[in-house]
Amino acid sequence: MMAMSLVTAFYRVKNKVIATPEDAFYQPTGRLVYDDPGVERVRRAHRNDMENIPVFLVAAYLVGMYCNPSVESFTWHLRIFTTCRVVHSVITVGALRQPYRSIVWTVAWTVSLSFCLQIVQASLEYASYAN
Repeated sequence: MMAMSLVTAFYRVKNKVIATPEDAFYQPTGRLVYDDPGVERVRRAHRNDMENIPVFLVAAYLVGMYCNPSVESFTWHLRIFTTCRVVHSVITVGALRQPYRSIVWTVAWTVSLSFCLQIVQASLEYASYAN
């Protein structure tokens, strides 16, 4: 997610696009544009990361702390999700055609779903022990 901020800045400088009138002081040749295609593409990728990664991180924390997963399974979940998110961002910024972006997004979403189902299962088991 942090890298996407740098990529956004790169595209702003490359395309000579400034985000606010105050930025004109540092880049006098820049133009104030809110819909530059390159910048907006990177912003969409960043927004998608912000929608998906925090949920996964919370789910991964809960699974790791409370569900007692096998180390191998947990590690593979992390690897697959991370790889898919990086590939998704590269595909989005690089404007590669579908269905590749959808495929990697679906795989990453499925990994998140797997963690969420593990949390639900552990919660139900805990609730049955409490009774």
